Amino acid sequence: MLSTWIPVLEKDTSKLWDKSGGGSVKDFRTCFDFVETVLEGYVLAALTTELCGHALMNENKSNQRPLSIEHDLEEFIKTHPIADEAAAKAVTDLAAGLTDFNFVDFLRSELAEERDYVWENVILYMQHGLILRSFDRALSDGDVGRAIASLSYFTIWFQKSSRHNYAAETLRLSACLKKVWSKDLVKFYMDNCLINISGRAGAFQPCDKLNENFVDYVKSNEYAHASAEATAFQHQDRALLTMEFLDIRDKLAEQLGVEHIKDFHHTVSDNFREVKIVANSLLTMKGFEKKPGRGVGLRESQAKDLYMQGLLGLADGAGLDNLKEAWYKDRQINVSHFVCDYVKQFKPED
Repeated sequence: MLSTWIPVLEKDTSKLWDKSGGGSVKDFRTCFDFVETVLEGYVLAALTTELCGHALMNENKSNQRPLSIEHDLEEFIKTHPIADEAAAKAVTDLAAGLTDFNFVDFLRSELAEERDYVWENVILYMQHGLILRSFDRALSDGDVGRAIASLSYFTIWFQKSSRHNYAAETLRLSACLKKVWSKDLVKFYMDNCLINISGRAGAFQPCDKLNENFVDYVKSNEYAHASAEATAFQHQDRALLTMEFLDIRDKLAEQLGVEHIKDFHHTVSDNFREVKIVANSLLTMKGFEKKPGRGVGLRESQAKDLYMQGLLGLADGAGLDNLKEAWYKDRQINVSHFVCDYVKQFKPED
């Protein structure tokens, strides 16, 4: 589904995915920005359909045409007396429909000639994309509760995927947070799983991501042909001062009155042109209107319903059995180490 938009937006596939690695992400930020651009186009097209679709239906049928952002949505905003209230209601109605994660599964139970494969794929992409976006925003805002809510869906998604490590670890974390850990340990985790080293709004990040950024920063100052002495200095002296260097940079920015020096590594681009391309393409094909029989010949390319597939994977019990088995082995190892250490206290020295 996502690959459909690569040629439309003239993106370079080699910068998004590593084909030699089974389609894994090559550059996370570039790929995530692409996902968000497409998602924003979907949302814009959905809101345009919700706000302007009824007005279009009142036009003379012989003059019916596809909706467009420029002609319909912008005109609606300019002329509608309560455009803000109408837009707020449209967002609420859209959210109510997209939070029904059984809806696409219900649609897929219909006869093939009654189904609209394109419409189903559009709904699924919005559901998956909005959960991912909510998770990303929650992390940046330091809203751990909202991040954990999104993580619950990720836990289900991974259960029927090829990402077995993620399936196991998300299931383990969900079990720990909900049943295994004490209330005090859960609170400790919630209070410390995100970190903000700058104090700026929207600058929270997971601790492991900070560690990855730290390692990347250190590696960026290394040279392939550096001498052994220079490499040793980099690892043993300069790397240990990384956080101090960042503090010095921020202090210089404050004294010089430079606003964006802290974000020199991240360029904020205006993607609205691409968002409108996606939105207008969806509106032209009437992607948010069900057309029975559309895409029947494309049955093999229907998007995966990660939620329903994950529930089936969770229901077979294999993931839970593996988790319990791993915990049992860990317990045996820990008990064994404890007994050995206890016995050593009484073992006479040689």
